[in-house]
Amino acid sequence: MRFSTLMLMVISLLSFYETASVNFYQQQKGTQDAFQSALLFNCSKFQINDDIFESFPFKVELNPIMEHSKITFGLLDVNGNLYYLNIFNEIYFPLSGFCFKHLKELYVRKTNFQNVNNTIPAEIQYLAPTLLNLSIYDTIITHWPYEMSKLRKLETIQFSNTSLKILPDFIGNFLSLKFLSLPNNMLTLLSTTIVNNSKLREIKLDNNPNLRSIQSLNGHPSVKYIGAKNCSIENLPINIPQLTDLYMSNNNLKNLRSIQALGHATDARKFFYFDQNRIQSITPQIRYVKNLYSLNLNGNQLNNMPSSILHMNTLRYLYIQSNRFGNIELATIISKFKIQMKCYAMGNYNEIGTIFRNVFQEYSSPDCTKHANDHEVYKSFPFELDFHSSKRDASETYAVKNVHGNIIVLNINKQEYVPPAVFCLTELRELYVHKTKFRTFDLGLPIAIERLASTLKYLTISNTPIRYLPEQFGRLIHLKELKLLNTGLTTLPNSIGKLSSLTYLDLHDNKLISLPSTIINTLSLQTLILDNNPDLRSIQALNGHSSLKFLHADNCQIERIPLNLSQLINLYMSNNSLTHLSNIHTLGNKTNKKKLFFFDNNSIRYLSPHIRQVNNLNFLNLNYNKLYILPMDIYEISTLQTLYIQNNDFSDKDLQEMVARFHRTHPKLKLCYSSKKSC
Repeated sequence: MRFSTLMLMVISLLSFYETASVNFYQQQKGTQDAFQSALLFNCSKFQINDDIFESFPFKVELNPIMEHSKITFGLLDVNGNLYYLNIFNEIYFPLSGFCFKHLKELYVRKTNFQNVNNTIPAEIQYLAPTLLNLSIYDTIITHWPYEMSKLRKLETIQFSNTSLKILPDFIGNFLSLKFLSLPNNMLTLLSTTIVNNSKLREIKLDNNPNLRSIQSLNGHPSVKYIGAKNCSIENLPINIPQLTDLYMSNNNLKNLRSIQALGHATDARKFFYFDQNRIQSITPQIRYVKNLYSLNLNGNQLNNMPSSILHMNTLRYLYIQSNRFGNIELATIISKFKIQMKCYAMGNYNEIGTIFRNVFQEYSSPDCTKHANDHEVYKSFPFELDFHSSKRDASETYAVKNVHGNIIVLNINKQEYVPPAVFCLTELRELYVHKTKFRTFDLGLPIAIERLASTLKYLTISNTPIRYLPEQFGRLIHLKELKLLNTGLTTLPNSIGKLSSLTYLDLHDNKLISLPSTIINTLSLQTLILDNNPDLRSIQALNGHSSLKFLHADNCQIERIPLNLSQLINLYMSNNSLTHLSNIHTLGNKTNKKKLFFFDNNSIRYLSPHIRQVNNLNFLNLNYNKLYILPMDIYEISTLQTLYIQNNDFSDKDLQEMVARFHRTHPKLKLCYSSKKSC
């Protein structure tokens, strides 16, 4: 009985002391939090944004005509609230800069933060309710403060050339994060919690020389793009089901073990870059990579290839230059690959290319001396020509003669091949080829095309494999219209800029990746069609084009609109990867004709105030983007007659206010804003 009573007293005392300890801890923590709060910068003294700007030790340009990363400027929404701030090369970023209540995007470049060493002030937590994008460049930030973990709405984090050494565990708390860019830093590893970022689509880690492992990404459920060039990574990541793009050039890879587990849950094309590593062998499991399209293995230590790679019918680009293949091995590899695979394997064995070219010498240099006239040329064709067709029917194979009996129009459809003698026709002005192959070993247009330079004005090739155009193509100086449709075209020659008569260029449904800078020299070009080139990410080569009026680039992956197209009237860029429309006012700025701009189905988050300076903007389609606000300037566009803003991220309240304002400023405007109604 005494023992039971004693135990009861001890338990009661322990319970008392435990409760007292918890209360004391909570009281102490509350005191500590209050103490820390008292140390933070006090924003209550600022009533409006102007008060904050006045506290800055430098000037901030608001809604400037030119938005550029190398100037300090801010953007205001229709209510006068700052939602975008770019700081460049200033004395320091003041603590009062964290007092903006509506800031969504913050960019700091070559500017240190006030009162801290190599990190971000704790006041960063003040921006937690609104901040979506935090980007810091060329500023020493070796580590992130814990207070940064409170920025739960962040969708984009970019730290470039900041000497960042550690990625903290709280990175996994950013559940809205979609884009993480940390190039040019001193990272050594990634936190394992990064797999919790279930919305993360793209991660860039290029130029982190101390980074030896990215195994923390193993099993990541959503990442599609990984850029990790110029690091010291030794092994591939494993089991990333949605991966499509992997850039790991110049690392320490020795093998590609488990490569089949990359992108296994998506049918999208895969682009894998492993050049400049130490890879000695390729696993036979590579054949199980789903829809592998491009594989770069240049500059490794390979001396053989697995036979299983020959069965990958989706592979279109294979780079194996500067490896350890012998001449016999290289010749065998090339001969084994299917003809539709573009294999760059010239390395130290250019004789292989010579062998193939000799086989098809008739195409590269047809002997036209054996044909006395056009009659003898077309008599050598392996098919009949219809010279009596009363109408031009693309589904037929026909020709048109001039009064001298020479062929001036030739249409070839569904024949076995295009005869080389075609290039011996002396007055051919129009050539149309449909579903008929050219007999070149590398699927390029024959260089003999240059024989038509003095006469050819119209050239159309459709549903026929043409991977590239030879440099000699630039000699067709009289060419007015060029259409290459669904040919698999991947590149344009630099000589495209020599086509001084070209007015119309249609390249839709191809595999273009970029445009050559020389395209700006096509001074007569008025219409350019690039629709459905799914690998095309940039059209900046068009910047400054002086004559272009109509630009179609729907269904690509373009990230930025072109600039300074002074004569542009119609711009179609639906279904791309646009996030903003900076400098849109430089499009069509020298013509008073009505402008029709289509930017639907992108990822545009904000609209530049410069939209008001677009000359005679008549039609604007912004459906299916990520807009959360419209600039006040849009209400001052008196020429605007049609505006589509359906399915964006506007709050119901903001949308109602915008619609009411438009009804006042533009009573005749066709405004499509409701996601429940079609326009």
